[in-house]
Amino acid sequence: MKLNKIIFCLLILTPFLACEVESEYSKLLKKELKSGKSFNDLVLGLKIGQTKDDFYKICADLNKKKLITSGARSLYPEYILYPKDSIENGKKIRMSFMGIFDDDRIMKGMDIRFNYYSWIAWREEYNSDNLINEIKDTLQLWYPGNNFIEIDLKLDSKNNFAYVKIDGNRQITMYKIDGRDVAVIIEDLSEKIN
Repeated sequence: MKLNKIIFCLLILTPFLACEVESEYSKLLKKELKSGKSFNDLVLGLKIGQTKDDFYKICADLNKKKLITSGARSLYPEYILYPKDSIENGKKIRMSFMGIFDDDRIMKGMDIRFNYYSWIAWREEYNSDNLINEIKDTLQLWYPGNNFIEIDLKLDSKNNFAYVKIDGNRQITMYKIDGRDVAVIIEDLSEKIN
């Protein structure tokens, strides 16, 4: 009889316990998607919803203005960020980017890679542990709204976390790839969830 009461109590409490265990990420995702807000800005005038042709035209115009160059990463466009308080030339940050397109050639997000322009493996101040914090602060300025939250990716002991920021339909995920590079994926969640 006692066992039946315990099982009954557990069955009653399970839904309440499950609600308590809901992650910070899940709560934020539900709240932001429910808000109905739409944020389509990516980088350098590029936006979610533009076509692949628009992407290449805008990049060509930016290249003519000498704001970006064709980069080394499969010729991804590259943009150089200059830290405002640094007189060290090596602290420049390279941003390589490419649109993420669906089957209809519509941009649904952006794949971005950051690294220090003068990265050297043995110089600790140029590694991705330092870079990720700089990039997080920069992205928070570029995309005001909610703060980044840390989520556990459960990959391995070295690179097992990411930072995520969700504002309306736009999610920004940032994580270290290796000792040099930081990845940032900006994506439209509206169609993924529906």
